[in-house]
Amino acid sequence: MATQTDVSTWRSYEKPGFSARFPSEPTRQTQHISQSGLNIDLTIYKSDLGTSHYTVSYVTYPSSVDVSNPQNNLNGAVNGALQSSGIENPHLVKQVPNTVNGSPGMEVEARADNGYLLLEAIL
Repeated sequence: MATQTDVSTWRSYEKPGFSARFPSEPTRQTQHISQSGLNIDLTIYKSDLGTSHYTVSYVTYPSSVDVSNPQNNLNGAVNGALQSSGIENPHLVKQVPNTVNGSPGMEVEARADNGYLLLEAIL
């Protein structure tokens, strides 16, 4: 049985556009993504606790990206996260649209051969 993680001891980390709590000071890396004619930088903040990995990542879309249908953007973000997460053979367990501070979002749970992914994508 999985134990509940006590997040009350985690450190708050605030950047423009998001705030998060991590079990330790997160590392930061940037990955350049070039896909479907889109060239963007993905910024990743990551902290580990045991075998669990806690990550906040974001991209700033250039003005050339069509955001008129947020569902398309969210689906793309979820698919990209599943492909780059390192989990093997992910199977969606839950995919539910939501709204976070007025912005469209998507909650996703996926199980895989080597792990579990809980993701919240927010535009």
